[in-house]
Amino acid sequence: MGGRTGALVKKVEALVPPTKYALLVTKELGKIVWRERKMSPPSLTEFITHLQSFPATFRTKILPTLTSPIALHETLSNRQALKSGGIIAAEVLGFFTVGEMIGRRKIVGFRGKIEHAGHH
Repeated sequence: MGGRTGALVKKVEALVPPTKYALLVTKELGKIVWRERKMSPPSLTEFITHLQSFPATFRTKILPTLTSPIALHETLSNRQALKSGGIIAAEVLGFFTVGEMIGRRKIVGFRGKIEHAGHH
């Protein structure tokens, strides 16, 4: 392969190892958050019930909130929801950053290639 197609294939191939590494780190962080927040998967009955009711819930509750500026403002004004979302985002970012530091054996500066991506 040559030309544009070859260049595109090389770029995509170069993205595979770092993407694989990032997915593995995300998976491990998810496990930590899952365990620390004492989460548990829903039962099959709960899952099916929620799956069946999702289209109606989306149509009646979620879609109107997204399309109405007033409803969207009310949702974003809910301090408890924003606080909870912010805490979860900070936990995930913190765990990811620590994982990166450990994986790269570097505390300052994350520039450069991921040399150990093939080991995971």
